[in-house]
Parts: sequence; C-alpha cells; structure tokens
Amino acid sequence: MVGDRIGDAGPTYGQLTAAGDATGLPAGQSAYRDALLTAGMLLLSVLLLSLFGDQLDWPHSLFLNPAWHTLLEVFSISVSVLIFAIGWNTFRSGHPAVIIVIAYAFLGVAILDVFHSLSFPGMPDWVTPSGYAKSIHFWLAGRLLAAAVLLYASAAPWDSANPGLGWRILLLPVLLLVGGISYTILFLPERLPVMFVHGQGVSDLKSWCEYSVMALNLLAAGAFLARINHSGSVKAERFFLAAFSMALSESFFVFYQQSSGLTNVVGHVYKMLAYLFLYRAIFVELVRAPYLRLEQSRRGLHITRNQFEAILNSAPDGVVVIDRATRIVRANPRFATMFGHSLQELPGMGMAALLPQFALVGVEPQWQPGLAGAGFACRMDALHCDGNVFPVELSVSPVADSSGESLLIAIVRDISAQAAMLESLRASEARFRGYVENTPDWIWELDAQGYFRYSSPRVGEILGYAPHELIGKSFVSFPAVPDDDGGEALVEALRRGQQVNALQLQRLHRDGQPVFLEISCIPDLGSNGVLQGVRCIGRDITQRRHNEQLLQQSEMRLRQAFDYASLGIALVSIDWRLLRVNPALAALAGLAEKACLQLSLRALVHPDDVEMLQRYMDRLDGYVKPRPVEVRLLHRRGNYLWVSITAGWVPGAAGAAGHYVVQFIDVSQRREDEQRIRLLSSILDQTRDFVCMADPGGRIEYLNPSARHALGIAMDEALGDLSLTDLHPAAMARLLLSRILPEVERTGFWEGETAWQTRDGQSIPTLQTMQVHRNGDGHVEYWSAIAHDISERKRFESQLMHQATHDALTGLPNRSLLHDRLEMAMAGARRKNCLLAVMFIDLDEFKQINELYGHKFGDQLLEKVSKRLRGGLRESDTLARQGGDSFVAVLADIRFMQDMIELAEKILSTLAIPFQVAQRDVFVAASIGISVFPLENDSSEELLRKADVAVCRAKAQGRNCYQFYTADMDDEVLHSIELEADLRRALSRDELAMHFQPQIDIVSGQITGAEALIRWRHPLHGMISPAEFIPLAEKSSFIFSIGEWTLNQACLAIASLAPRCGPDFRIAVNLSAQQLLQGDLLSLVRDTLARHAVPAAALELEITETAMIQDPDTALDVLLQLHDLGVSIALDDFGTGYSSLVYLKHFPVDVLKIDRTFVADIGHDADDLAIVSAVVQLAYKLQMKVVAEGVETAQQCELLQANGCPLMQGYFFARPMPFDDFERLLAAGQPLHLPVEPQAGQGGMR
Repeated sequence: MVGDRIGDAGPTYGQLTAAGDATGLPAGQSAYRDALLTAGMLLLSVLLLSLFGDQLDWPHSLFLNPAWHTLLEVFSISVSVLIFAIGWNTFRSGHPAVIIVIAYAFLGVAILDVFHSLSFPGMPDWVTPSGYAKSIHFWLAGRLLAAAVLLYASAAPWDSANPGLGWRILLLPVLLLVGGISYTILFLPERLPVMFVHGQGVSDLKSWCEYSVMALNLLAAGAFLARINHSGSVKAERFFLAAFSMALSESFFVFYQQSSGLTNVVGHVYKMLAYLFLYRAIFVELVRAPYLRLEQSRRGLHITRNQFEAILNSAPDGVVVIDRATRIVRANPRFATMFGHSLQELPGMGMAALLPQFALVGVEPQWQPGLAGAGFACRMDALHCDGNVFPVELSVSPVADSSGESLLIAIVRDISAQAAMLESLRASEARFRGYVENTPDWIWELDAQGYFRYSSPRVGEILGYAPHELIGKSFVSFPAVPDDDGGEALVEALRRGQQVNALQLQRLHRDGQPVFLEISCIPDLGSNGVLQGVRCIGRDITQRRHNEQLLQQSEMRLRQAFDYASLGIALVSIDWRLLRVNPALAALAGLAEKACLQLSLRALVHPDDVEMLQRYMDRLDGYVKPRPVEVRLLHRRGNYLWVSITAGWVPGAAGAAGHYVVQFIDVSQRREDEQRIRLLSSILDQTRDFVCMADPGGRIEYLNPSARHALGIAMDEALGDLSLTDLHPAAMARLLLSRILPEVERTGFWEGETAWQTRDGQSIPTLQTMQVHRNGDGHVEYWSAIAHDISERKRFESQLMHQATHDALTGLPNRSLLHDRLEMAMAGARRKNCLLAVMFIDLDEFKQINELYGHKFGDQLLEKVSKRLRGGLRESDTLARQGGDSFVAVLADIRFMQDMIELAEKILSTLAIPFQVAQRDVFVAASIGISVFPLENDSSEELLRKADVAVCRAKAQGRNCYQFYTADMDDEVLHSIELEADLRRALSRDELAMHFQPQIDIVSGQITGAEALIRWRHPLHGMISPAEFIPLAEKSSFIFSIGEWTLNQACLAIASLAPRCGPDFRIAVNLSAQQLLQGDLLSLVRDTLARHAVPAAALELEITETAMIQDPDTALDVLLQLHDLGVSIALDDFGTGYSSLVYLKHFPVDVLKIDRTFVADIGHDADDLAIVSAVVQLAYKLQMKVVAEGVETAQQCELLQANGCPLMQGYFFARPMPFDDFERLLAAGQPLHLPVEPQAGQGGMR
C-alpha cells in the first residue's frame, strides 16, 4: 500500500559509530582505549620475540624454499588488491576523497609486491635475473609507497568531498610512478645502491631505509592516534593499527642475515596483519557502514509505517486511495463517516458515486509519468448516502505503491460549516459596509504613523475627495486652515494612547473652502500596548457652526427686541400663521425673518409631528402649561432640526384675535448626545469584558451585565455600598488600595493582571485597565475599570507547564522535574541533617507482557502500577517515571535505614497483588535498587546511576527483590565490560573449545549422538560458564560469530566421525533466539553443510520455547525451511516455557528434550515423575523422539527407563568432553552404563 513507501532515512556512518560501545564509554574514548590496548599487545609480542626468539628451535630448512615467501606475499598482495577493488567498486559521492587515494596507492603496492615476489631468490628469472638486490629494491619501493600514503591519509581532511566523475583518472599517476620505479630496478640496476651483501646480510643503507619507512609509519600512527583522541573518530582506530603494525613489521627487516630467519618471517606476518587492519578500515567505511544504514532505514520504515497508519485512522479529514479506474482502494474512518458508508462498503466503489464531478476535475493528467507529486485541489459537491448534497474541499496527489503501481491519494474535507459561516460573514460584512457607506458621517482609519488606510465615500461630500485619493496620505499633512491646532492636539492624544471625543478642527475642501469637522478617535492598541492604528468618525459641522454664529447674532437682536430673550420666539395666530419671529427662530429655520412670516408653523414642522403639535396646542387655555413637546423643524435646506417647543396662549385684547407665544429650543445636539450615550451603553451591555465605574470614594455606581453575571449580582439588584475593593480578593484589594489606585491617580492610567472575586469566593484572573476621570477643576469625578477574563489562558499556561514536567501516560513527574525535585531533596537533607533515599524501581519481565498482550495493554498496566506505587508513598515523597517500565522514588526526611527497607518491602508486597487489566489478572514483580544520600555523597546524576547499578544487582539476584548500592557493584560492572571485550577476542585467540556429551540408547548402551557444548577457557579467569558469557554475547550481537563457529565445529566433528557412525548418528547444536530470528540462519546452515560435505540429517538444531515465543511467525518460517533442508529440530528445556503444546502442534519438532529440572527430583517428587511420564507418552503419540537431560544417578536412569524414555544424557553416562576424547570413546565401542558423579560447581555448565 501507499504507507509502504514512507520511511525515515537511515543513520550516517558517523552516527552508527558515535554511539559508543558496550562499555558505556563514548565511541571516541572507547576507540582510543582499544587502539592503545591492541597496539600494546602488538608491541609486547615484538619485545617477547626480541628477547626469546633466539631460544626458539626455528626450522630454518623449512623456509629455504621460496614457496613460503611467495605464499606470504600472495596473501598480502590479495589484501592490497581487495583494498583497491572495494575502493574502485563502492566509492561514490559523499565518501572521503582520501579513501580513493589509499585504494589507488595500494594497487601500486600490490604491483610492487608482485614484482618483489617474482624477483625473490629461487624464483625463475623474470625480465632480469632474480636475486636479493632486485627483490629488496621492489620491497623498499612498496613499503615507502604504503608508508607515504598512510602518512598522507593521517594528515588529509576526512570530510573533504571526492573529485566527482573524474576521480578514476587519479589512478594514472600511481601507475606511472610504479612503472617508473619498475623500469629503473629492472633496466638500470647499476644506478641503484647496494642493499644486500651475500654472507653479511643487509647493508647499512638498507637498514636506514627500513628505519625511514618505520619512522614514516610511526608518524602516521601518531597522527591517527591524535585524530582518535581529538575528534572521537572510530574508523581512525584501524588506520592507526595498520600504520603501527607496518612500523613493527619494518623493525624485523633491519638486521636479518638470511631470508629464512625468524625475524624475516615474523616481519612478513606483521605486514599481513597491517594489511588486514587497513582492509578492515576500508571495508567498514565503504561496505559495512552503508549496509548498517540500510538496515536502520528498514527498521525506521517499519516504525514510520505504523505511525502513518495511526495518523491516517485518526485524521480529522477523509483520506482515500484511488486506483487508475477511479475506484476506491482504501479509505480512513472519517471518509466513511462523511459519506454515511461503512469501511467495508467503500473498497471497489467508484469515486463518481460519491463525488459526481470527480471525473471533470482533471484527474487523468495525474497518471502521466513525470507528474508524480504535482496534484491539484478544488471544491465540489459531494453526495451523502441519504441523498443529501454537501460541499467539500478536495486535494489530490499522485503516488506509487510498493509495486510501482500509480495511485492517487485524495484528502476530502467537509466544508459545510465553513461555507455557512462564510456566507454569514459576507452578509454581516455587507450590512456593516452598507451602514458605513451610507451614514452621514465620515469614517476612516489611520495606521500607527498617521497615514490613511481606509476612508468611507462620505469624504467626497464633505471634502470633495474620492476615498482612494486619501489612501497612503498623512492625516496631519492634509490641507488644514492656518492657525488651526486641532490636528496637533489629535496627534498628541493618540501618541499617549488616549481616546479623542468631539474634537473640532478645520480642513480645506478641495475647492479651497474651510470645512469644520467634529471627530472622535479610538486608538487601536496591540496586546503589548503599542499603537497599531486609529479608527475615526467625523461629522461636517460647518453648517452647525454657521447656525451657531447666526444664533448668537439673533440672540443679540432678540435681547434688544425682545428683552434680550435667548430663545427662538414666534407669535403664531390661531390658524398657525407666523405673525412675528425673532432672529433665533429664523436661524433655526434657516430663513430670513421676513421669509418666516410668509410661512405657517405647520409648514415648518415635520408632517409626522404636526398632529402631536396640534394636540399640544389644543391643550393651551391660558392657565395650563403642558410640558414641552419636541418636534422636527424644517430647515431651509430641507433637513430637519429637533426643537423643543414651549407655547402659551395669549388672548386678544379688545376683541382682537389671540395668538400663541411659542418658544423654540434647538435640541438636536442633545438628541445626538443621547443617541451616542445609548449606543455606548449598548456596547457596554454587550461586551464580554467586565466594566465598572465608581465615584471618587470608590463606591460602585455601574457594573455592566457581564460583570454582574460573572460576580453573581442580579441585573435588578441594587449595588448599594459595594466598593471597588469588594470586587477583588483580600490580597488584591490591599494591592489596589496601596499601589494601583495611587498610580492611576498619579498617571491617569494603569494596566496589569488582577483577580476579581465572585460572591461564592471563586477567583477570576483578569487583565485589567483602570483610568481616572477628572472634572474641569482637576478633581476626580469617577474611576473606571475594564477587566478581561483570562481564565482560559491561565488554564492553558498551566496545562503547558504540566505537560513539560510530567509524563504523558502516568501523569508522574518526568526526568526533568525529577532532577529538580532530587536537587531540592538533597538540599533539604543537608539542611536537616537526615538521610535521603533514591529507589530505582524496574518492573521484571515487562517486555514479555508487551509482546504477549500488546503495548496498549502494557500502557494500561503501567498506569495502574504508577497509581499503586504513588499510593504507597508519603505525600512528601516524589515518584517519577524514568522511562519504559522504570520508576524512581525520592524519599526525603529518612531517619533510619530500616525505614528504607520497610518501604522497599512494602512496595514489593504491594506490587505482588494482581492487577486487573482488560478483564485479565496480571501479576507484576519489580527489582529495586537503592542509593542513599549523604552516605553516597554524590551529585543527583550519580545517585540515580548508583541506584540503577543496584537494580541490576537485584535482577541478577533473581529479581523481585531490593539491593542497596555498594562499591563492589561498580567492580562487577567493570568485570562484565572487560569480560565482554575479552569474549570478542576469544575466537581469534583460540580460547573457545567445543565439548561433546554423548546421548545414550539405554537399551543397548550405545551412543546414538551427542550434544555440542561450547566452553571458554579464559587465560586469567580459567573456565567460564556459558551461563555467564552467552548472555554477554547475545547482548553484543557477538552471538552470531559464536553461533557460526559452533556450527562449523559441529560439522567438522560430523565429517570426521561419519566413517565410523551409522546414518542415525546426530550432533546437536544449541541455537539462541537472535540466531533464529535475526540472522540468515538458513544460508549459514546450508553453506556450512555444503562446505564440510556432511548430510543435513546428521545435524540437529536445539531451540527453546522462549526463542519461539518472541516472534512465532518468523520462527515457524525459518524452522520449516531448515526442516525441509533435512535438519532435525529438537525442542530444548521442554515444559519450562510458554504454550508448549501449541508449539508441538504447529512447529516441525522432531525431538523433545526433558529439562533437567524435572529429572533431578524424579526419585522423590511424584509430580516430576508424572510430568516426565506424560511428556514421554505425548512424544510417542506425536511420533517424536524424547531425550532426558541431566541424568546423574542410577535411580533416575531406572525410573526414566521404566516410564518409556529410551534416550538419555548426563553425568551418569559421561561428562562433556573434548572431541579427541569423544572420538576415542566412540572407537572403543563399549556400552556406557557406569555412573559418574558430577563435580562441584559444574552441574549447570552447558
């Protein structure tokens, strides 16, 4: 599928070697140590040969024949050619250029060594007569070339790029150099100095040449060693050993007298060793490192595929894979839910059934070669299974599956809610834009520098400019009337971040006429309080200003004409004709006084207000004066002004007609102010922020609905004597009185985080601003506060802090928080002079639980374990998850060591109670390591390390126990590290040996086979049990080398014994789980059998149930192939593992081996006897052979025979023995029945 193509890139060679070795040291330190150790051993061997070489009985006559020399040189030449071949065939971009230089140079070395070998005394004449002089000249040329290239390699940068496509041409100079040297030696020998004198040995010049070569090699070795120490380069270790070995080799060629001398022979051997070191370095750089990267990439691919599957199944959008026929190959759950189908219905369904427009969006070009990764995206309508149509957003990309077949991946997103929201937003925007563009006021926005970034169309009517003409221009530099300082006042206010209300200023119209503007501005402050822009609204008050001037003039005339009356006054007849008007009224109407007299009052009033005014006038009788009525008065320009009318009836005198005296007051501004107040009140009522206003004494006069709701104050509830301090917790109230209010009174503004308190005592975190508002005298008129609820932000910040310091699965502190807690606990222990314990708690065999039940099951178990552990500790203790199945408990304020012991035992007993997970009882045990402070007066990291070392000791003691750290534990760890290092060299030192324990047919007493058992005789520690070194080999992957060696030894034994043994004779070899599951076991067995020409039926491979349970599918596949090859399969330690009967049913098992634990107590334990009898009968029923292990007494033998077990092995018959002894035992042909008691300490060695 598509997921098969997704994977992580593998590591580089540097990453593979930089991790370190099994000792736990960094790679550079480990390489430096190993290099010095190996070099020391090589130097020691040279010194030993120098001191005792003369005492050896050296067979000089054996090497008088030049064949030995040719044989040694052929090996060196072969290695040189291999170095060149690897460099030539595997070198590519990205490898250091110095590698190819070494490869080319060693081709030249190989050629010179060939010429040297052909020129050796005793060899047929080649071009010119063979002899010591000719041979030595070729020898020195080869050594100088090798030393020179190693010295170059030690100094050259290893990270330089290779020469590109022309790097092969670099071979030509090497060949020319070798050709020139060869020509000189062959055809111009008289020009060369004498290097060897017959009967005397080498000349002084030859010795000095050898010294020079030795010096060059030592210089190169020193440079390589410095590179290891300085940069931690692991690969430089082998180059160092190569150069050092070459230097040691040269030391043997300084003073030899004859070619058959010991020094000459050993010198050639050291040269071979140096070439092998160099070959190993080139091989690792160019062959093995890429293979390791490939293997790492494969493992990363498997992990990434699982991650991809998890992401695909949890994706919020629908994801579908489509083939070339636009049929669905696979879909995720969200895609199925989106269309109302089940996941089982979708495969094979055509996309046109779900997306009718799918075939019209250009899918076909995506299949064309070269377009992979191009893709496309579009929107279309989708069809739900119930027939409903809904909009979706579609993204399509071409990919290829693991077989190369072209596919499409489509991501489908349901945008129904988004489309509805977008439509609502467009409608809202249209309404707002309609309001802005049709309001009589001018609305605009300025950026932080005062430049226009928006203007409503109203500016054209007010100032004569189109909106786009203002964008990008400065408001301050906008044409202003001279001596008008309103713009500067506006800029200064906005610079302080203050709101501007009803500021009047003048600007010039496009035609040059001044225009009065009344503007209000609100600064847009960002979250950091920095000015981001300004929003402004302006009104043309030119006419109003003009009317005000007229009103002032009218008032002046009215005071003169009507006793300085300041109101618009009119005398109105009973039929509403204007008899007389004052200038103020004329100004209100925008008419001249005479023009007003030509009109009736009805003509000046808005038609909708005439009836109301009529009712008002009808109530006038000269005695009652109704409350004033407000109507709209017609202005000359056609607009209406709101006026308040107060009228009185004045009866006529002497029969004259009466008239009304009507006063007109312009209330337009008041009405506008009231409208603005209502608008502001609506904003305050609708905002989610808390808004509060208080008098100078701090008593609350206003709380908006949001504040009332949050604080628990009903809308109709009187605020009473509620004060500003009552809105906050006690501590915040004190801060408000002591710092915040004084600062606001001093500066006029304050902003910061506070907390408000509800009536039930809950605290609400807020971001609050406070302002002081003063009257004209400068005294405080009221306080205002606006607070924004930041509870959600605080919760989010707290959540982030918790996630950064706690384990996501268990909620326990993670390593980072554990380190802080431990440092604090150590400081407290010093201060209180008490003990502190660090307990490292590691669950036993938890890996098997994951393998048996899955990681989800394991995670659920870890959560329950963490809760139980936490419940068993004190509140002052810290429990943290170290990672995986490990926990760390920090126990502070400990007075006695007994307290730690009791707590450790309590933890073990608590964990012994079974856990209920997924309706399954699970038993868990743990090993605990304890380090104590200040007994271990170390850092926190060292305390954790020592607790970890102690837990390893607890596991080695049998698990489910606790151990305190002691200093000897570090010695054991060091011993294990040294033992593992020695084990890696055991094969080359020939320290491993194969012993054979006979398997006896109890009826005939004859040997029917043997089990091959490995033994290690350590030069310092003596015989080491396989139970000790086999786990080390498995941990370091050295088990593969041991397994290959063991199989080879077994096949050698089979080949040697075949002539005297029957066709049913078998040699059994034990296999580890790693060999079975990770190595190429089938090829190894097939090749080994073929190499030794032994039949597969003579080989028996023993496996344990534990090996099969780790990966049953892989184990079954490998065993079936081995069985088909003809190899016999034996199930070792039967009955001690898991699900034995299941394996007998499914796996190709030929032999059952009854474990020694059942045989040991068979004489006095009825249960063991019953188990043995049942296993024997089961084997017969399944037509399998059965072998009893560990038979050590006659009683055991008799009981096994009585219960039908025919084949046995154990000390009762014979101990494991070397092959020579085993071969003599077979040759004797005597039945084995004499008892052999086991030696102390060897009963468990296999």
